[in-house]
Amino acid sequence: MSRDTLRSQVLEQIKTGVDSTQIIRDLQAKGLEKHAAIELYDSVSIEMHTLPEMTGTDAWWLVVILGAFGTAVAGGLLWTLVVVLTGREMGLAAWGIGALCGLVVAVLSKGRDHPAMQLLSVISSLVGILIGKYGTFCYIITQATIEQQGAEAARQLSWYSIEMLEAFFTQIQHTVGHHDLMWIALAMITAWSMPKRAGHWMIGKKTKSDWHDATPDQEQTKER
Repeated sequence: MSRDTLRSQVLEQIKTGVDSTQIIRDLQAKGLEKHAAIELYDSVSIEMHTLPEMTGTDAWWLVVILGAFGTAVAGGLLWTLVVVLTGREMGLAAWGIGALCGLVVAVLSKGRDHPAMQLLSVISSLVGILIGKYGTFCYIITQATIEQQGAEAARQLSWYSIEMLEAFFTQIQHTVGHHDLMWIALAMITAWSMPKRAGHWMIGKKTKSDWHDATPDQEQTKER
């Protein structure tokens, strides 16, 4: 019997509510080794949690989007706060934002393994990093103005003005150095991989632990 046929049968059994123990036992009866039967069951189970079509009746994806960008904004603001309090910029914060956005996407999407979730994680991470870099830029400009022109002139600066935004994007090539690019690249890699890795762990943990953690007596009990 081909592997595709076995996968189809496992899929139907899962949909009809057949217990994982019974499915594994059926696969073994058809000639698969126990570890191969478990791997086949896990892979089919994970595929069943892939992203469904996003329709107007599905509100969960909106929660994921809001959660991802909310995390990005919070991360960027926290990065700015750390810079203001310490006077030092931390490139490591970019990596942290990438990891947090990826984790939030994985949790809120309930482990759905789909490129759209990975792309959302990356985009939201970039937004968070931009917010953090912008806050850092504003802080540096403010401190430089205080040193050169005094506190009164610095108070005239607005971090939320169009002029400040234009200055930031005009000077962005000077505010993002090689060291920053390294952390940003690491953040993007982490943000891309986190939903997939965390999703597989969240979905596969239970089914794998049911078998790998079971004692022989427990397995015999299951088979009864």
